[in-house]
This record gives sequence, C-alpha cells and structure tokens, in this order.
Amino acid sequence: MFAITEGLIPISLDIYKRCLRLFPESHRREYGLLMSQLFRDQLHKIQKQNHPFRFMRLWVRTLADVAINSACEHVYERRQTLMETKNKFEFLIKYHVAELVCGV
Repeated sequence: MFAITEGLIPISLDIYKRCLRLFPESHRREYGLLMSQLFRDQLHKIQKQNHPFRFMRLWVRTLADVAINSACEHVYERRQTLMETKNKFEFLIKYHVAELVCGV
C-alpha cells in the first residue's frame, strides 16, 4: 500500500510553489504565503492520517483549483487594467474638453 512519507511533503510543497507561479504576480504577493501555508497544513494533516486516497484527492482538488482560479485572476487583473485605462482615457477627454471650453 502507498504510504505518505516525509519525503513527499517537501516535494509536494515544491510542486505547489511552482503551481502558484500561474497566478498573477500581484495575487502571489498578496496571497501566496497564505496559500502555501494552507496547503502545507493540509499535507501534514493527511500525512498524520496516512490515508493515500486523501493525499491524491488533495492534489486533484488543488490542481483543479489552481487551473481555474489562476485563469480567473488573470482575467480579473486584465479587466482592472482596462478599467483603469478607460478611466484615464475618459479623464483626459474631459480635461481636454474643459481646456477647449475654457480657452486654455
């Protein structure tokens, strides 16, 4: 039977840290440490239980979560950038219209 050994924990953490690179940098800065800590805690809990099925289920859930949420975070970040650009563009238009109206 498959046993969850001490060696699997650092390997799993290393793989997870590599997976976090799929998230935008701003997201990693804000949440990366918390996400890593949660994953580490889950690994240690499963290791104490020594239940291989839960270990595999954690990885399946984690990989699905990373795939879906990293894509969502990239979309969100791009939307924010577009909104900021749109707001700057609107400001510039209003500023230049005000200049024209005021004769500056």
